[in-house]
Amino acid sequence: MGAAENKATLLKMYEGFSTGNVDVVDECCAEGFVDHDPDPGMGSTAEDVKKTVAKYYEAMPDMKMHVEDLIAEGNQLVSRVKVTGTYTGALPGMPPPQGQSIALQGIEIATFNDAGKITERRGVFDMSSFMMQIGAMEPPEG
Repeated sequence: MGAAENKATLLKMYEGFSTGNVDVVDECCAEGFVDHDPDPGMGSTAEDVKKTVAKYYEAMPDMKMHVEDLIAEGNQLVSRVKVTGTYTGALPGMPPPQGQSIALQGIEIATFNDAGKITERRGVFDMSSFMMQIGAMEPPEG
């Protein structure tokens, strides 16, 4: 598959996440998919990705993933995404929600196989910003 098809697959997955449809992972990820940067305490399989996204969607039922940049190079896509939502559901170990509006940035690299399925994910999200926005961490002084 080419860059256009790979982009369509990744956008489909992000659109699914924005509606709470975690089963889109099954359509977009290859058997043996590996998430090299899972949340702490989570595994690295496609099923684990579904659990992670469901956890955040329960905490922010209006969560949306906005793709701000999407760059293709060979069989990889780099995406810069902005996640927005309202913190209304509890997250384990975090302060109770108070309806805070959330916006955080992330960068992800997805690797695709020849069939256009995602085989690997690497990525980081600005979790310090997220924790400050939900009141779990104080902003730095200055």
